[in-house]
Amino acid sequence: MSGSERRVVVDRAVCVGSTTCVNVAGGSFEIDETDGKARVLTPGAATMDEVLDAVDSCPVAAISFEGEDK
Repeated sequence: MSGSERRVVVDRAVCVGSTTCVNVAGGSFEIDETDGKARVLTPGAATMDEVLDAVDSCPVAAISFEGEDK
């Protein structure tokens, strides 16, 4: 990871599959049919504001950013 590169991640050990992220930032997240937990699908499919809303709206704080933002 270089410079100001950040990526959104879902801590699947924490995720409870509430679907809030999918509802707020559809396209960037999906619910895995295998375990019912969220995973990042295509980060750029939603706007940054929608992804930030998904991070803020997650009821168990399972979504975060990894990396640096300079």
